[in-house]
Amino acid sequence: VEPYLEVDRTIARRNGASGVSVRAATAVIAHSFLFDNRNAGLRVFNDVPGAAEALVEGSSMVCNGRDGALVGDQSTADFGGGALLS
Repeated sequence: VEPYLEVDRTIARRNGASGVSVRAATAVIAHSFLFDNRNAGLRVFNDVPGAAEALVEGSSMVCNGRDGALVGDQSTADFGGGALLS
């Protein structure tokens, strides 16, 4: 079973690290507000085998300590209308 996360109409704020972290998994993040987190609103990464993928639509990642969104390593994120949408 592949790791999968679906976030819809969620508020993530004031977390000690990131609002939402996608690590070596697939995620769909829709209509969410990720703000005032210590590091990033959204972090998509793989520090273990297997790249992470995130499809993000209608969401805001603002006023975070370092980054709105961080996509690292071999991971990918689609912020609207890209290849992950289909």
